Amino acid sequence: MDIENLLRTTGYPALFLGSVLEGETCLVLASLMAYNGLLDISTVIVVAYAGAVCGDQLFYYFGRLRGHAFIRRRPRWQCKLERAEALLQRFHLPMVLSFRFLYGLRGVVPFALGLSGLSPLRFSLLNAAGALLWATSMGWGTYRLAGWIQTRLPDTHLIKTASLLLTLIIIVGVWMVLRPSDGKKGS
Repeated sequence: MDIENLLRTTGYPALFLGSVLEGETCLVLASLMAYNGLLDISTVIVVAYAGAVCGDQLFYYFGRLRGHAFIRRRPRWQCKLERAEALLQRFHLPMVLSFRFLYGLRGVVPFALGLSGLSPLRFSLLNAAGALLWATSMGWGTYRLAGWIQTRLPDTHLIKTASLLLTLIIIVGVWMVLRPSDGKKGS
């Protein structure tokens, strides 16, 4: 069963579970379904927010309570964890607020923050703010973009071209932010 069918048959519980794990695909699809009148956009945003907060708290506490033992048993994961830790050292506050927008870091960053010793209260407050930013911007943005595309780009060829262009812009933007440094270590 694909995600769209799961959302159609189960609705908000599937969105919540999807938001606990990764979330982007579920939130985008649920927002598109809301645009088409199958779900309510306000409820979509609230459910995605709640799922994101719960999931990230889970990964944070897992890292805090069992992280070192978990990593010792999985040395291949060390590289991904080191990458997240390097990003956190370089861009701490922006990273904590925006990691949900960076593919592949959704579970790693809260886990790394749990390992880092960041206080649970500070993480919870930043997590709540970041999840609100993510759920609102992705949910409402997708909902509004669906309306704009439907009214301004009725030709499916133009929609495919615009989607490809937007994807390329996002990939280049993420690459520019995350690209390896020129070999010099920051102070």
